[in-house]
Amino acid sequence: MNDRERRFAPRYDAAPLQVELQCRRLLGGWQAPHRAIGIDIARGGLAILSPLKLKSGSRVRLSLGNRHLRLHQVPARILRQTSRGSDFIYGISFELDDLPASARQSADEILAQLLQPLTHLLAKPPAEQVA
Repeated sequence: MNDRERRFAPRYDAAPLQVELQCRRLLGGWQAPHRAIGIDIARGGLAILSPLKLKSGSRVRLSLGNRHLRLHQVPARILRQTSRGSDFIYGISFELDDLPASARQSADEILAQLLQPLTHLLAKPPAEQVA
């Protein structure tokens, strides 16, 4: 799915999801997970609110889920950022193509299961979409 198609995918309120973000360390490895607030989510990515200051293009790992199901260490990339007070809103794209085929298929299935309960909430109109 290219960037233009991803922008028109239905987006849902991500507030019910628990979201954690991990950033790369300068000398390799990953930092401890940081909690973030989900704003909206689609199959290709999500928007979050976080106090961390990150650069567009940065690679990150995400963990997201609810009390029944969790998707761990999803490779992702920061597409854009805007400041909101002392926090930042990030548009993040999932990079499932970086995973082996079986892991990619499993991650895609779990993501679909995580989105399913959110679909009863109205999809956000395009004017309200953040990422």
